[in-house]
Amino acid sequence: MKKTLLTLVLAFLVMAGFLAFRAFKAGTVKGMITPVKAASVVWVLSTTDTLRGDIVNGGFEVGNVKPGMYKLVVEAVPPYKTAVKEGLMVQEGGVTDVGEIKLDQ
Repeated sequence: MKKTLLTLVLAFLVMAGFLAFRAFKAGTVKGMITPVKAASVVWVLSTTDTLRGDIVNGGFEVGNVKPGMYKLVVEAVPPYKTAVKEGLMVQEGGVTDVGEIKLDQ
């Protein structure tokens, strides 16, 4: 009886160990900035991650984003104002499209 119980406990611990280190499928955050030359960089922020994305021809795409809740910061070039979009939910392996972000002067 003790041997069977010990075997079951060990099997459970091995299974839990495999599940704990399961690889996640990273997501992507993408969007467009207008005016095209109004911003220099975008940041995707969470409590544990800070990811940077370059803006090319007004568009950006930040990859390798872990699933979870994020804040997007669009760093503006003067005379434009930096924009912040909160509450972005990134799904495992998904693309979060924030659409067009218009920067104000």
